[in-house]
Amino acid sequence: MTKETKEFDWDAKMKRIEEIVKTLEAGGAGLDDSIKLFEEGTKLVQESRKELDRAELRVTKLIEENGSFKETLFEEGSDDS
Repeated sequence: MTKETKEFDWDAKMKRIEEIVKTLEAGGAGLDDSIKLFEEGTKLVQESRKELDRAELRVTKLIEENGSFKETLFEEGSDDS
């Protein structure tokens, strides 16, 4: 799977979640359909959260230490860029 395919999957998941939310907020779906949509949306959100967690683990930053660069994990809330 290429980077472009992964990005497309992410965009498609987000778009589908938005569609589900709009449908549920509109209230036009019956109870069974609403439950199915809710289940689908919940599954998509869980998958997306896992994908974000994996991406967060891959995010790194380079810091200079004694004239050479050292790769470290990016820490949320860090003041330096």
